[in-house]
Amino acid sequence: MKNKPSVCLTTRHASSDITTNFNGDADPVIWAIRRGDVKELQDLATSSPVSLLKENKDGWIPVHDAAFCGQTECLKIILKAHPGLVDKRTLQEQTSLLLAVSCGHLPCVRCLLESGADPDISNNNRETALYKACELENVEMVSLLLSYGATVNQRCAQGWTALHEAVARDNTEICDILVGAGAMLNPAHTYSIPPLNVAAQKGHMRALCYLIDKDANKPANSGLLPLHIAAKYGHHEIVSQLVSVTSRAKLRHSWISPLHLAAEHNRHAAAAVLLKAGADVNDTLAHSHAVQYSDRRATALYFAVANGSTKTAELLLTLVPA
Repeated sequence: MKNKPSVCLTTRHASSDITTNFNGDADPVIWAIRRGDVKELQDLATSSPVSLLKENKDGWIPVHDAAFCGQTECLKIILKAHPGLVDKRTLQEQTSLLLAVSCGHLPCVRCLLESGADPDISNNNRETALYKACELENVEMVSLLLSYGATVNQRCAQGWTALHEAVARDNTEICDILVGAGAMLNPAHTYSIPPLNVAAQKGHMRALCYLIDKDANKPANSGLLPLHIAAKYGHHEIVSQLVSVTSRAKLRHSWISPLHLAAEHNRHAAAAVLLKAGADVNDTLAHSHAVQYSDRRATALYFAVANGSTKTAELLLTLVPA
């Protein structure tokens, strides 16, 4: 007997790795799907419909494999025989729709949605199909999912929405689609930061400017503004962009200044921008927070020295009165 060929398909993306290996000894249904043999699969579905329900050790059944492989015609055969499988989950809570989206198979995604797949079912990380589409920066898939009623403000396990993910990718086209669909610019959540703070943290100028234009420059639950975040991470160009659009009153009500954070993390370029914009070199940390440090540090210079931020300390010393 001739050796049967083997099939090994692997897809990798940001939050999970999916690796599946198949050889000639695999289940005939799975083997037909992997080869894209529509006639063989149809014959098997007709002669033994129950064969389409066989589950492997990971909780995958043929409908998952068809979605994973991008075999749209095979998917149609399975769903016609067993329409109730459309939202069946694997042991990792993956639906066929999530698998198809994660692998970038748009025709399969469309087929599943037309067959009634729920776009809001999430995996074990609470990531939905819309979130995964944003992660992969697939504009067409994002639009398609939204057209089928995907919830735009649903959160993943870390508290992020699809908009957070689009901002993290600096993809303003997807940001605009999401905002147009009702994405919240400043979603209230204890454990997550606003999307604008994500842009400030990552130094994404396009997403930052887009969100500023949408009036998203608000403090997070931590009390920190995007300007604080940009200073902390040393994105001096972002700091320069934010200085002119950040409320002085809001800064005064913050428990710490952006200059303190720049000093603490030795972000001398960001500190220089803040000082040039008029930041007070002698501004002190709120007493309620200063007392939390054993040395009661209060000024930006003290923060710089305490953290070994030499360059920033030298910069501050040129401005501190003798």
